[in-house]
Order: sequence, then C-alpha cells, then structure tokens
Amino acid sequence: MTALCFLDTNILLYLNDDVDARKRELSQHIVLALAETRGFVVSPQVLNEYYNVAIGKPGQYERRHVYRENVRRFSAACTAPFDEAVRETAWDFQEITNYHWWDLLIIASASRAGCRYLLTEDMHHGHELGDLTVVNPFFAEPSELFEKLDIPAPLFPLED
Repeated sequence: MTALCFLDTNILLYLNDDVDARKRELSQHIVLALAETRGFVVSPQVLNEYYNVAIGKPGQYERRHVYRENVRRFSAACTAPFDEAVRETAWDFQEITNYHWWDLLIIASASRAGCRYLLTEDMHHGHELGDLTVVNPFFAEPSELFEKLDIPAPLFPLED
C-alpha cells in the first residue's frame, strides 16, 4: 500500500517546469501515481507558496490562471493541518534540527498529518524525524524511490 506522502512546494513547481525536463517528468509521474491512491497531502502553506513562487518567475505572471487552476486541483489534497499543534510541533523539531522556520512548519504539518515521507529537495535526504523521513526524489535512485513509495515505475525512461 502506498505510504502517505507530503509534497513540498518544489515538487509542485516542477510539474510545469520548462527548464528541467527530468525533474518535470519525475514530479509528474510521482504526483499522478500518488494521486491514484490518494497517497499524498499538502498544506495551505504549500499551496500558497506554490502560487506565489510560480507567478513570480520571469514570464509566468501571465500564466497565473494555470497556477490558480493547479491550486484548485490540489485543494482536495490540502488536508495536512496548519494550526497551533503544528506550531508547537515545529518548535519541538526546532530544538533538535537547524532547519529554517518555514521548513519546520512543513515538517510539523507532514508529521501531524501522519505522513511517512516528506518529498522535497530543500532538506537533507534520508533525514528521519520521528516517523517521518525526508526524501529528495531527485537525489534518490529512481527504482528505490518507486519501491519505497510503492508506486509503479514509469513505462518509459525519464529524460536526463
């Protein structure tokens, strides 16, 4: 059974990336595979960061309707908490890590949502925080990544 994953902002941003085809294809594959099993969640923080960063990239403000539609689509998966308990949990993690505050809120939200994996490229790959493991899908070996997440490998090799 697919382990519940928390998707960080950068995973969503790569879905429409015109620069790095491999990261775009890998992100698209992961999100589609996890969506089939309802195997991922996001938080309000992630959706708001996604929209803000996406429209702030050069030439992307004109495509804001695309990013708004993506936020609407991902809203169904926006079930990770972002409340006082998340803040308290973030403070607990702050005592044992050196992550930035906004990353601590992501970690805490993922942990409070019961996620097994936090998919991000912004934190230390393999770092375990309680029951949560940070996974950088662009650093991990693809076959191990797909096995760990319990999702099928793509039918065709991803571009390099």
